[in-house]
Amino acid sequence: MKKIFIFTLLVVLTVSIFTSLIIVPAGLATVVRGYVDKPALEKKMGLGPEQKVNLCQSVGYPKK
Repeated sequence: MKKIFIFTLLVVLTVSIFTSLIIVPAGLATVVRGYVDKPALEKKMGLGPEQKVNLCQSVGYPKK
């Protein structure tokens, strides 16, 4: 179980970094959400019981 957690953490961090590298040059901003209602989001996305939300990262225009 610990190996799965570490692997998931590495994947989430990698996705977050690559997202930032892609959107920042486009003039957009990003933030990783510290809290998200995971059960509600999983239901809204129609995820199955074996699928989980691991990261919620908002992308948009920076505040001026």
